[in-house]
Amino acid sequence: MKIVLALVPLLALLTSVLVYNQNGKKEILRFDMVQFFYSFILMPTVFIWFKGFLFFLLKSELGGVISQNELFLWDTIYSVFFLFLFAFVVIHSLTKSFELKRNKDPLYDLFEHSEYYHLWVSHTIIFVGAMALFTLISIFNIWIDSTFLFSRFGFYAILATAPIISAAVFKGFMIADFGDFRFLKLMKLFVGVFFLIHGIIFIVIEPAFDSTKIMYWYTTNVFGFLSLISFWHSPEPEPPPVHKRVASKAKSLIGKIIKR
Repeated sequence: MKIVLALVPLLALLTSVLVYNQNGKKEILRFDMVQFFYSFILMPTVFIWFKGFLFFLLKSELGGVISQNELFLWDTIYSVFFLFLFAFVVIHSLTKSFELKRNKDPLYDLFEHSEYYHLWVSHTIIFVGAMALFTLISIFNIWIDSTFLFSRFGFYAILATAPIISAAVFKGFMIADFGDFRFLKLMKLFVGVFFLIHGIIFIVIEPAFDSTKIMYWYTTNVFGFLSLISFWHSPEPEPPPVHKRVASKAKSLIGKIIKR
């Protein structure tokens, strides 16, 4: 343990110096490759190292004194502090990537570059990541029973809120769409995939229909109603009725004849 705690920071520092030579040469997800390394590889490694160091220090020095609640408190304080630090590192990496682009091309469209992160990367990761997280929790619930037990009425009452949550989530999809409906179609695809996963689990495992599997049944219902809404919702505007189209063409034709 002590050897690992000593080697990790040395290796991280050495790798950072070596990688810096690639500054401005390659990109990953339109981040400069070096900045991507700093934000999404180096910083998580540092986070885990400091967490391990903190745990080792508290358990070795105060193992007989510190309680589990106090250990959780110190871990929470450290994690929140590091989350703020990580946020600013990502901001720096993004703006540094912008700077490198402007240095190469003073007329580079930074707005289009930033919209790439705002529209596609962040929206997709947030929504798909959230759906994947709840799917993972529901799968865990298949093997690990929930400790929150409800009466039969309470169980049904909780499931009855699924259509409301589904409608709110779908509204979020629509708000996050960019106006061309591509993002909405992508979300519909993922909704179908996650609902299919829950359906396969039901066919193969047949979980009990009670509150011990509340997370599985709730997420299944949410994805089911999301799939139903996605099936019936048409993002593209419907064409006008036939009589209105005929009248519009006739009016246009008459206008051309009068001009002649």
